[in-house]
Amino acid sequence: MAWGGRYDVLGVARSADRQIIRAAYRVRAKRYHPDTTTGPKDKAAARFCKLQDAYEVLSDARRRAEYDAQLDAAAREPQAPQAPRPTQEPPRTPEPEPQSHRAAPERKSPPKTETGAGAWLTAGAFIIIVVVLITVIEIIGGFEAPQLLSRIGTGFYS
Repeated sequence: MAWGGRYDVLGVARSADRQIIRAAYRVRAKRYHPDTTTGPKDKAAARFCKLQDAYEVLSDARRRAEYDAQLDAAAREPQAPQAPRPTQEPPRTPEPEPQSHRAAPERKSPPKTETGAGAWLTAGAFIIIVVVLITVIEIIGGFEAPQLLSRIGTGFYS
């Protein structure tokens, strides 16, 4: 395992106590259990085995102390510089995390069309024209609300 591997598998800090380790294990066990994941069962089983191994080591105080001592010893040892990776090897794509079968489906946004954008531009222009027209009519005094209200009762609009 890599540096801090078992802590990384559980997603906890090295200073985490037993309750935090247990809670992290339960959350990840639900996510990566082969019976509840939608991904490939063999990859889920391998990941779940690593998760169980990390929990077994970190939940036992004696085994955790031994593991921490191994990490400390590895950190103190000078490491030889690693040779650069050959360029013939293709880059690896990150492995997608399996999703629980209870997860909600992703919502897809409707496709955007130019006609929708044109309709919004037309509506906006119409609103601006109406506001300017009303403002001009009020400025020149040609539109008075009391006159309109007085005509309603006289039968002009009936």
